[in-house]
Order: sequence, then C-alpha cells, then structure tokens
Amino acid sequence: MEDLSRRFNDIARVFAITAWGAVGLLVTIFGVSLLFKNNDPKKDQYTIENLNKNSGVSKNTTKKTLKRDRTNIEPLSLEPPSLEAASLEKRSLEKETLSSKRLETVTFETASEKEAILTTIDNFFEALATSNADAVERLVSVDANTITVFPENDGRPPRHGRVRALSDSMRLNQAPKIEEPYWDPIVLQRKGLAVVWAPYEVWVNERLSHCGIDVFTLSYQKTAWIINSVQWTQEPSACEELWPEGRSVLRPSMFNEVDE
Repeated sequence: MEDLSRRFNDIARVFAITAWGAVGLLVTIFGVSLLFKNNDPKKDQYTIENLNKNSGVSKNTTKKTLKRDRTNIEPLSLEPPSLEAASLEKRSLEKETLSSKRLETVTFETASEKEAILTTIDNFFEALATSNADAVERLVSVDANTITVFPENDGRPPRHGRVRALSDSMRLNQAPKIEEPYWDPIVLQRKGLAVVWAPYEVWVNERLSHCGIDVFTLSYQKTAWIINSVQWTQEPSACEELWPEGRSVLRPSMFNEVDE
C-alpha cells in the first residue's frame, strides 16, 4: 500500500512538471509570435502601398514627399527672401547711381561746408609757402601723417612721415621754400569726416619740381576742420597731363596773382 502511494505521488509530480512546461512553452510561443508580428516588414510596406494607392501617386514620388515633410522645419535662412533680395539689389543700384551723381555734382553736404573744408587746405598751403610753422601746427592734428607714392619709380616703396616734421624743419630754417597750388578739388564729406582730392604742382625754391595728386583727410574738431593726413603722388612727368585746360583758378588765391 505504501509503495502504491509513493508511485502515485511520483506520477502526479511528473504530470505537474509536464503541465507547467507545456504552459511555459505556450507562453513563449505566443510571445515570439507577437514579436514577429510587430516587426513584420510587410506591415510598413503595406502601409506605404496603401498610401500610394489612396493618394494616386507613384512610390518614388511618395518617398520624396515624405523626405520633404521631415525637413519641413528648417533653421532661419541667412539669405533674404527673393522679393527682399530684389529690393536690396535695386537699392544697391540706386545707391551706386547716387554716389556717381554726387561725384559729378554735389560731393559735399552744403556749399558752405565745402568752402570751410577747402579754406583749411588753402590756409595750410599758405602757411607752407610762408614757412609759418605755428600756422601749420594749428591746422593739423598732433599725429598727422604723410604718405608719398612714386608711380614713376617702379619698385620704390611709399615714403611715410609726419606733417610736424616739416614744421620742425621750418623752425630750424632747414625747410626749402615750397609753393604748392592746386585746382579742381573734389570734396567728399559725411558729418565730421571729409576727404579732398586735387591735382597739384609744387615749386621748390621757385623751380617746378613735380606734379601729382593730393589727398587730404580731415575731421571736424570743436569749431574747425583739422587735417589728419596728407597723401600725394610724386610724378615729375605728369604735369602736362594734370594741368587743366585753360588753367583753372588756382588755390590758394595767392598763387593766382603770379600765375602767367
């Protein structure tokens, strides 16, 4: 009887183990089937195919549309919209035209402002002609610089200097007599900044030395225009080319009295 009971318990234990194993196997199979179902590549293909079918477009076109949709939100472009770009181009052309007109006609803010600027240049050349060192220094800034360019001497670098080195040599009586008339000046001015461009000729100790182009940069300080820099080309063979037809009125006016 005791052996029969033990044998029955062994059979029940085997049955229970088998049953639980079967349940575990079923759960595993069900889980795997769900996994494969969710990752079925046909699902996406089916969705895209349906989309193609419903939208009436080709598969390739749809792919392009999807790609364009994914990049629909973009960073703000630095390029202006086409209409604005056209407007900017028009404004640029108008500005360029205006600049050309200003060079041909009004190249300064007011006529009185132009004359005030040129008066400073006139006073500088008068001080130069009379070797008035004090007057030169009143008309230029402390650090006013000079640049001489030699177009007719290939390979020679520009010469840099200080305007006040000239006034220093005047005080030592080491400066030659310099007479420098100019004509047909072009004045460009914006607020407290101005540029004067003019042909010139220079006489050193009453002998014609050379001609060229003078370029002055000036700034308005307190109550007067002050020279901040002087640049010029030194061209001994350019005088006939630069001399104006009919000999324009020379500046400063002191040179008109002796002009032949």
